[in-house]
Order: sequence, then structure tokens, then C-alpha cells
Amino acid sequence: MPAALDELVRGATELGESVSDAALSQCRAYLDTLLLWRQRVSLTGASTAVELVRFHVLDALHVAQFVGPGSRVADLGSGAGFPGVPLAIARPAATVVLVEPRRKRANFLRDVLRAARLNNAAVEEARVEDLHAVLAGGCDVVVSRAVWGLGCARGTLARVKTQNGRGSAGLWRARAG
Repeated sequence: MPAALDELVRGATELGESVSDAALSQCRAYLDTLLLWRQRVSLTGASTAVELVRFHVLDALHVAQFVGPGSRVADLGSGAGFPGVPLAIARPAATVVLVEPRRKRANFLRDVLRAARLNNAAVEEARVEDLHAVLAGGCDVVVSRAVWGLGCARGTLARVKTQNGRGSAGLWRARAG
């Protein structure tokens, strides 16, 4: 795990992000939990902590520049927690809602939030189409990682983001690797 955390600090620094000791501890808990759960549930193809950091965590941190203090972020189809969990770790003054309709993955995300002590994040086990009450206040940032085709995603993201008439929505796509 030390190599993965070294990779995280190096990569985050290249992105202009600082990583506190608390964030490193939370990231370690997240990676440990993810590696444990991936043995039972299909979450990601990455099989080591270094791969998770290199191909998923650092990629998620590219979105952090759009998340300010007090921002409300919705991660639609959160699955393994990308980009929502790294955003919650990197931006403790933001609120992150991890939306995941599949029970096993939602339970995994709940376990991550407990293990990493992420009090600024919550899991909503629901389909995006059923989230009207949860997201009634709207969101400042809406992210999704390859959940839908582009046409369907545009309408869904626009509907979620414009509930309060503000914010930005975007499709986030992982780097190749």
C-alpha cells in the first residue's frame, strides 16, 4: 500500500492538489475496502492498490477543480465509487451523493463510507429516474462514469442539474489504461 499512497501524492501534486494525512488515511481505507470487496463483487478490473490509484483515483481527481466548498455533487451510477468517493475525500467541505441502484454495490459504498469515515457523503440506492425527492434542491456538479449512452446521459444530467437552475453537469470518462 505505501507505493500506492506515494503514487497518489505524486499524481495529486501534478494535478495541483494537496493530500492531507487525513485524506491519505481515508484513501487507504477506501482502497483496502475496495480490494476486499472486489473479490466478491465485480467492481473494477484493477487488482492492485497502485492500479486503482493510477487508473481510477487520480483520474477522478481531475474533476475536483469543479468542486468548491459547499458544493453538492451527485455521482450517478457510482458503482465502485469513482469519481464520487475520491471527490468526497479531496473536498471534505462538499456534499457528495453516491447514486447506485444495485444493492450489492450500494452496500459496498456504505461500507466504504463507514471505513473511511466520510461524513460528507451519502449513498442513495435508487435509479436516477426515481431521485426527484433526494435531489430536489439540485446539484452544483453532476458526474457519471460511462453509465449511459451519450444521448440518454445528456437528458438525465440536464434534468438533475437544472432542478435548482444552477450548477454544471458533465460526463466524466476515464483515461485509457
